[in-house]
Amino acid sequence: MKIYIYFILIPLFLVGCASSEVKSLNDHIKKQEEKIAFLEDQINALKAENARFQNDQRPQTFNNFEVRTPPQITTPITPPPSSLDAESNRIYEQGRRQYETREYSAAIRTFTSVIERGLDTELVANSYYWIGESYYALGDYSAARLSFQRVLDLYPNSGKLVDSKLKIAMTWLRQNDKATARTILQNIKRDHPNYASMNIVDQNLRLAR
Repeated sequence: MKIYIYFILIPLFLVGCASSEVKSLNDHIKKQEEKIAFLEDQINALKAENARFQNDQRPQTFNNFEVRTPPQITTPITPPPSSLDAESNRIYEQGRRQYETREYSAAIRTFTSVIERGLDTELVANSYYWIGESYYALGDYSAARLSFQRVLDLYPNSGKLVDSKLKIAMTWLRQNDKATARTILQNIKRDHPNYASMNIVDQNLRLAR
């Protein structure tokens, strides 16, 4: 009788062990699947971020923002450049008037239409700059920085190049990244010692300490 019971218990024991191993294996597979799903989410996020940066290289229509009080520190307003494209120049001047009367969302749309026409390189570069100024006045410093950066990336010979560098530093300062702002401002003093708005650079350097 004992032998009979022994031969019955052994298979049951082996079945129990096998069941435990199968459960452990299933748990391991489940964990690996969760890891794979997490990695896929990260890959998709990186793809979306890359697509966003690719889109940043093309002119696009900007969203409207609530009008806020403009900052006290701004770069000097310079007159618009002369242009062979009379219609683009007219639209550009309209955008400048809208900016000066604090119609920032309207100015963004107007300057964007100049960019979309794309007939005058200097006007397009300046339009990116004033879109950045409009976003800055609205308090959207990330959008402002993106537009200023386009001047640097797409129009390195623009008359707004150094102004754009200064405003990029100011957006970082507004977002409390003093180290990045200080580096950019110090580079301006080093690379552009005759910059007309160096007093504003010095003011912001003091704020970036």
